[in-house]
Amino acid sequence: MSERKTDGRFEIVSDVARAYIATLAEHVDSGVPLYEGWDRAVPAGSVEGVALNGPYLTLKIEERRFSGSKSVPTREVRIVQAAIKARFALGYGDRFLVRWDAKARCFQPVGGHVRNSDTDTERAMRREIEEEIPDVVSGEEFTISRVGAGVTAQVSRTTSALTQYDMEFFSVTFGARSPRLTQIDRWVKRQEMLNGRTRDGEAINVLGMARSQPDFDSFLNRLPYSFPTSLKPSRQLILRRIYESILLISGLAGIATVVSMLHGVLRG
Repeated sequence: MSERKTDGRFEIVSDVARAYIATLAEHVDSGVPLYEGWDRAVPAGSVEGVALNGPYLTLKIEERRFSGSKSVPTREVRIVQAAIKARFALGYGDRFLVRWDAKARCFQPVGGHVRNSDTDTERAMRREIEEEIPDVVSGEEFTISRVGAGVTAQVSRTTSALTQYDMEFFSVTFGARSPRLTQIDRWVKRQEMLNGRTRDGEAINVLGMARSQPDFDSFLNRLPYSFPTSLKPSRQLILRRIYESILLISGLAGIATVVSMLHGVLRG
């Protein structure tokens, strides 16, 4: 649509591009909004194909730009995340705590942006833990230890802009009290962390954590447990296992029916 000149200015290179710029100018003058959804009232991911959704337009532009070899992030943020790991009783094994982020439309570890008011990344991590899972830390001391750091660039699931993330990761050790979590919290298996998706197909954004480690699987295995004893499975985990068992039984019953039908056909 345009070319950058040596003096830093841009020159429109076609009549179509000139008409597009003129149309945008008329929209500005008329006060009629050209794109909607800038406040994320309508998530970009839910309106694919709707060109007049601002975040979706930005997402498509950045995804295309990111495919190039010289893509430069347009923003830079500092992030801290907690790698919270627990051992569960009754054969539920090791699980990792993630939370649903409605704006980003994915699960991700406890954590967030480092604010200007944070004295350092450790203070930022403590603040994020206290804000996001207050029932876990209420009235109890907890310790954190830095277990990794990394820099990664990806298209932000919140702003849709290509973003450089300067990230630090911490293990957390809580007291003996069993955690009380909310509906947006979930304990996921190691394989779900490695896949970047829950068993239901919902996204788990651990890309930064995974890229910071030469072997993400070994990193998850080496992480210390965040609780001194095995946790009792939550009602959510128990119901999920019952649901999965029902699906498995139903599937086996369906296979048995098909085998029986085929056997009858072959005999006939």
